[in-house]
Amino acid sequence: VVRPVHAGIEVARSDGGNIAIAYTDSDQAATTASYDEQTNTVNIALGTDETSKGFVDIAQLVNDIPALSDGTELTATVIDSDGEETTGPSQRLNLTADDFNPNTTNFEPKLNGDLIFELKGSKGSETFQFSGGATALQIADAVNLVSDSIGVVASTENGLNFTSQDYGSGESVEIEVIGEGDGGAFESNLSETLALGSDVEATVNGVKAGGSGNKLAINTATLDLSITVEDGSSTNFSFSITGGGATFQLGPGATSTQQASLGIGSVSTGKLGGSAGRLYELGSGQSMSLTNDVHGAAKVIDEVMEKVSNMRGRLGSFKTTTLQSSLVSLSETKANLQEAMSSISDADFAQESANLTRAQVLVQSGTNVLSLANQNPRNVLSLLG
Repeated sequence: VVRPVHAGIEVARSDGGNIAIAYTDSDQAATTASYDEQTNTVNIALGTDETSKGFVDIAQLVNDIPALSDGTELTATVIDSDGEETTGPSQRLNLTADDFNPNTTNFEPKLNGDLIFELKGSKGSETFQFSGGATALQIADAVNLVSDSIGVVASTENGLNFTSQDYGSGESVEIEVIGEGDGGAFESNLSETLALGSDVEATVNGVKAGGSGNKLAINTATLDLSITVEDGSSTNFSFSITGGGATFQLGPGATSTQQASLGIGSVSTGKLGGSAGRLYELGSGQSMSLTNDVHGAAKVIDEVMEKVSNMRGRLGSFKTTTLQSSLVSLSETKANLQEAMSSISDADFAQESANLTRAQVLVQSGTNVLSLANQNPRNVLSLLG
């Protein structure tokens, strides 16, 4: 028989830090509770004795855990289905770890005192002021309201994190605590106060590619390539380009120095997009339709527009700097060859005309000589007669 009374247990750190609860089933009779400072997790091993694993009993076990190495203490409370603290009967029979784990709660940290800090990004800076008790979510929301003007966004995943909006060596995040109330631990818990971005590095087919943020590009006689690495990626990967695209013959020789290749990705709705999603997902009934996720649809459209614009830019650049320049060069070469051929033809015609004139002169001279030779016999005969 299962007799539900309370919804679960909440555990909080006295310093307001993050904490999690993990339940496991144990072969031991008694239920035990311990704390792992490396993972900030309260580990509760549920024993076989049903009378020792009611909510109130487990909460008492957590409260009995000694103070942590830094003096932080843990406090456990029993909550009802509305998340409110409750007391009274707490026994639930036949409970297992699967019954408890869905109720696991991660508590967001709160400020122990007033806080003033300046946050600087690549686009500007902003000063923030919070009162004691403000949560990490409230701080993140305040930062994200002005993220476009400072170039920094905040998140509360695994604590409070500040990251730059964009990628690259030109990005940075700097935080300076101007003032903090007594007992405050915000500044002491900062992992660092200044972080600088970096550009992606890659070698493609043995040639070092130029990197800018999370984008890399390479342009050689045999390869014109640009790649955008997935946002947030920190894993090394390898690839090689073996073929593809269209090859244009730019000169008379069938060599790589007189050829250029260009390839473009697919522009189908299943391919256009990026890390936010694909264009086809904006269709009616899809996950990012205007009725399901307006913000997600806007991100997908932005990525599609950027991808298409980059593709058009590459095609326009290839046409202007490669094809048209080669066409102009070939046209000039053709005109020079035609002019040279015309000059050669003119010279040949003049030579042949001179040869003809010479031949005509020789024929006329020979005819005159023969005519004179024929007149001599007639003159002799006239003398004899």
